[in-house]
Amino acid sequence: MVFKYVIFATMFVPISHCANILGIMPTPSYSHQIVYTPLWKELSLRGHSVTVITTNPVNDPKLVNLTEIDINFVYSYFANVSKLAENTLTMWNMYEVFTEIILAFEEVILSFPPVQELIHNKKTFDVVLVEFVCPELLNFAKIYDCPAILISSLDISAPFHRALGNPSPTSLYADIGTPFLAPLNFKERIINTIFDLYTSYYYTYVFYPKRERLLKKYLNSTVSTEKLISEVDMVFRNVNPVVQMDRAVGSTTISIGGYRETISSKPLPKTNLIDTIGKGKSLSFKICPLKIFLSRIGKVLRHRRAICFEWHSGPKRVGGANSVSVTYIKT
Repeated sequence: MVFKYVIFATMFVPISHCANILGIMPTPSYSHQIVYTPLWKELSLRGHSVTVITTNPVNDPKLVNLTEIDINFVYSYFANVSKLAENTLTMWNMYEVFTEIILAFEEVILSFPPVQELIHNKKTFDVVLVEFVCPELLNFAKIYDCPAILISSLDISAPFHRALGNPSPTSLYADIGTPFLAPLNFKERIINTIFDLYTSYYYTYVFYPKRERLLKKYLNSTVSTEKLISEVDMVFRNVNPVVQMDRAVGSTTISIGGYRETISSKPLPKTNLIDTIGKGKSLSFKICPLKIFLSRIGKVLRHRRAICFEWHSGPKRVGGANSVSVTYIKT
């Protein structure tokens, strides 16, 4: 009789299966890493064993299931990226410039002893998540013979969408490398189409071959990068369809936008930026595209501040990140 009660009780007991998860997030950028950190924390808290290669480890002793391989040293490769963006970077050379930077620090990462240990040891993983800037590292899923997930802190580029089978008409969807916002006018559609042809050529004959040579050197793999992308099991992209134009995607492309958690435990200083600047002083910063900027400037005007905004576009305009000079005149 007791045995029957035990069997009956087990019918209502929830059963969970924990997994060994590998995350590879090599981009030396805080804005990228804060998108992924909540995911690692939550997976760890839910009992999964998580190993992550990251430039910004949280170093939280409470997360006993989280193992972080610290590659913070690759920030040195991005030391001059802001100056580079202001002086030489355009929408027409950004993929080329960043490809060379990424290849340089990726080679250092792949030769890093803890990463080499992951490549050559007998440890198994149940799923591998790879940041989209290094899609060739999806080959780690081949090493462990497990599913692969591509994850991005922003939308992915048009060649990625096409490789995944997502529709990507240039007359409707602007590439993330352009400064355009939907709906596109006729001129923007023409430029977007030319840009798409350029990026398709660059990806096919430069981007993918360079990545594949790196795979051959460190992972002894001959699988094409485009094939690795097309075979991913899921894609997580940090896109919020409420504030960004949504697009038609397949069932395996998931939007995870709408939530962001700071990595640092230190609170921001409670100071008024405008009062800190002072009268007649200027502050230059990067901001979102002009259409979004103008839609949000009302928040400043509601504070009844008299402010002069000087918009800088043209050669310095890269992917919608324009330069703005702000001069506080009076209260």
